[in-house]
Parts: sequence; C-alpha cells; structure tokens
Amino acid sequence: MYNKEYNTKWVEANREKVKGYQRKYRKKAFCWFDDFKFSMGCSICGYSKCGACLDFHHVNPEDKLFRVTAKMAYYMTPRTLEEIQKCMLLCKNCHYELHYKERQGDVTWEEQ
Repeated sequence: MYNKEYNTKWVEANREKVKGYQRKYRKKAFCWFDDFKFSMGCSICGYSKCGACLDFHHVNPEDKLFRVTAKMAYYMTPRTLEEIQKCMLLCKNCHYELHYKERQGDVTWEEQ
C-alpha cells in the first residue's frame, strides 16, 4: 500500500540510490528511443546510421499538439504515440531542406 509520508522520507534518505535508478532508467529510455528511430530511418533518403540524427517532422503543422523529442522516451504514453503517427521521420539534412523549401514556397505540407 502506498504511503506518501513514508515514500517521501525514503527518497530523502536514499537520494543517491534514487539518482542511480533515474540515471539507469533515463539511459534505457534514450537507448530505446534512438533504436526506435534507427529502425525506421529517414522517410526521404533512408539514412539510419544514428538515431540522434533523426527528427520527427509534423506533416500537417495544424495538427501538431507538441514536439516529439528524446525526452518523450521517459513517458511513452498513448498520447505521445498518437503524436508520432502524425509525423514522418527525417534525418537532419532532409528536415532542414524541407523547412527551407517550405519557407521558399517550393513545397507545402499538403505535398509532403
């Protein structure tokens, strides 16, 4: 049974242990998120050497509720997964090129 007072005291008394748990979870979450992106690769050029070099690009900016970042790995909720489904995965180069073309008026989100 959960006891908030006991839990608070335990966390304070075991601060280093808690930090270790958090570091371990954070590392595992980031690795999972990078592997997830790595397995998909860039939707345009197919790049898949490094998950950290892949970004989620919202196809329709009007549907965007929030940015999908590596921090999302901490709390991969159904809401986060729904947001990912609104995106296409792009490498940094393709992502920047796409935004450049959008600013120049060469491409609109309907054409993506």
